Amino acid sequence: MTTADRLNSLAQQLAELSAELRGNPDHFIACNDELTSLAQASAKILESIQSPSMYINSMITQMAHFTSLRLFIEWGVFDAIPRHDFISLENLAEKLNVDVQLITRFSRILVAQGALKQDGTKGVAHTTTSMMFIRESPMNSLIRMGYDMHLKSCSYIVSFFEKYGAKEPQGRLETVFAFACGDPNLTVWEHLNRNPETMKNFMFSMVAMSQRLSITGSYDFSWVLSPKYKERTLIVDVGGGKGHALQAIYDVTPGLPMDRCVVQDLDVVVTESKQVAEDPLSQAQFVASDIHQAQPTKGALIYYIRRCLHDYGDPDCVEILQHIQQSMADDSRLIIAEQILSDQPSLMASATDIYMLTLGGKERTLDGFRAITADAGLEILEVHGSGSNDLALIECRKS
Repeated sequence: MTTADRLNSLAQQLAELSAELRGNPDHFIACNDELTSLAQASAKILESIQSPSMYINSMITQMAHFTSLRLFIEWGVFDAIPRHDFISLENLAEKLNVDVQLITRFSRILVAQGALKQDGTKGVAHTTTSMMFIRESPMNSLIRMGYDMHLKSCSYIVSFFEKYGAKEPQGRLETVFAFACGDPNLTVWEHLNRNPETMKNFMFSMVAMSQRLSITGSYDFSWVLSPKYKERTLIVDVGGGKGHALQAIYDVTPGLPMDRCVVQDLDVVVTESKQVAEDPLSQAQFVASDIHQAQPTKGALIYYIRRCLHDYGDPDCVEILQHIQQSMADDSRLIIAEQILSDQPSLMASATDIYMLTLGGKERTLDGFRAITADAGLEILEVHGSGSNDLALIECRKS
């Protein structure tokens, strides 16, 4: 296909999205899938017309953009800018006790990228994008994590493979992240636990990530409501943290008895989660459990594990899945909620795979999931999609 043909195809796609936006603007803006489709189509137009030098320049400028963004978050710049008005750079610098030349220089690229807006002598003002970086926003933590963890780790990747050889990291030790932190003999979690503020920021950033990816997808959980299962545990949220996934399942499954559902995580996590849970989630059972140990809840109808397996290499994933498989009944189902890399994965999914590599984990293709589930004594029954992103719910049973 020629460049002209690609542009014609993309123009048609944009025209269709524009028509949908005109017809129902409120729904379009509120729906992440439509916005994602629009962004992807726009990005493909740039891919079709940019030269190699433009491609390289884009990467170079993004490094400066990300650095400036992280620095402004650290200095509290986004919190100091009035919500609905401009502020001069001189007043902003005085307010933050920062050299005005620094504020000026680092703000330029944020204005150029559209993160902030500028109007001559009026100075700078917020955009919809910059409002996401105030301290109360999960996106603030996501930027911190991306810069402090992922970017730092990526800067050590070349040195890591020089030392350990060009082979895929597999275990929980000797990860790129731990290597970058100075002690490869500690796990990622042990490094995070050394700094409570880093751990707190990491967990808060997970909220932002979870908002991007569907929890229930197109899977129908209502089959567990059949009267023939009245004596069974219905749904176990494995590694469920504060129970957000179980709450989302409850919301799309009218009549689900929460007291027959379970939220599992480490003892310290479920203790806190139980204390802060509100109805109906507070009616669930909160059970201390380690995914690397035997599964304590036996014979549940559904074991649901979301965004956990991508934290680990294949051997660890097989072990985690085996613990669940050994507790499943013949009619039990395991639902794995993860991104599935397609033959032409999205930019975000591909980038996430690199970041997970630094932590000892990986994003997987469907064949990758088939391999680890088969090794754990499971078979995949069906893959349930969730719209335009790469996340899917993989339904498994004992083989």
